[in-house]
Amino acid sequence: MLENFFSFQKQSIIKLVPATIGGFSLKIPVADIQGLAPGPTVVVTGGMDGDEYSGIEAAYRIVHQFQNGDFAGRLIVVPIVNIPGFGAECSQCPIDGQFPKNIFPGKAQGTPTEQLVHWLVSNYVSAAELWLDLHAGAITEGLNPFVYLFETDNDRVRACTEKMIEAGISSIVVMEPSRWGSKHAKLAEMGCTYVLAESGSRGNLKEDDVLRHIESVKVAFGAVGLIPAQKINNEPPAIFHEVVYVTGEFDGLWRAAAIGATIQKGDVLGEWCRLDGSDKKTIYAARSGCPLWWKETMRMQEGDVLCAIAWK
Repeated sequence: MLENFFSFQKQSIIKLVPATIGGFSLKIPVADIQGLAPGPTVVVTGGMDGDEYSGIEAAYRIVHQFQNGDFAGRLIVVPIVNIPGFGAECSQCPIDGQFPKNIFPGKAQGTPTEQLVHWLVSNYVSAAELWLDLHAGAITEGLNPFVYLFETDNDRVRACTEKMIEAGISSIVVMEPSRWGSKHAKLAEMGCTYVLAESGSRGNLKEDDVLRHIESVKVAFGAVGLIPAQKINNEPPAIFHEVVYVTGEFDGLWRAAAIGATIQKGDVLGEWCRLDGSDKKTIYAARSGCPLWWKETMRMQEGDVLCAIAWK
């Protein structure tokens, strides 16, 4: 494995592209690969959250697998977007504390994170028909693998989404309705299908999580015609249309319960209290559903998502 890795690095077509963000000079890895035949433009990103490593590793392996151009179209891979967050081993951009995943399309003269997202969108995403954004559970989070897809009024985006679901892009799919002004709605107006894939927990780098990402990416590639159509799962996925968030009400302690593949209404999610031990409260699930991600570490800040539960 290591021998193959170092061989790949010696011949890498990844370039370190300069970007100035909030007065800081960054070098962001980008592979821009032209296929052997005409076709769609596809963008793959990892490391929008700097401590979600399975998506980063999957993005690097996608470059390795497709660097010979054996596909139709143009493939742009940015394995680590949030270079400052990666360096600090945190989800957010530490320059200003913002999360790149929550910002779109960014601003050329905005905050450092807005500038980072603007750099990504203006240089790469604006030309894309498909954007695959690879995520995982952060260092503090447990997670069940799933894919976010989005309902829009764009016929091409809707058809692409349906193909991905039929081909088994994930066994768990969250189909969020289109909200005016949202990131995915703006992308749909540009003719771009946005896919947010989650695989991996607690910042770990496990092979199964990386391979799951790669399988999902190839299904999406097949749905837009970058490569021949792929099918990885004949079983219909569990599709959820709403997500309930349990959030921290104050800064304090969180003692998480063990979370599995499903949650029943009334199950214990954990217990919180203030730092002096007051206001202790057991937190129960208000609905039955599928836990998507949950906080496993002890620090709780007001507004923290302690558990996200998808339900139909």
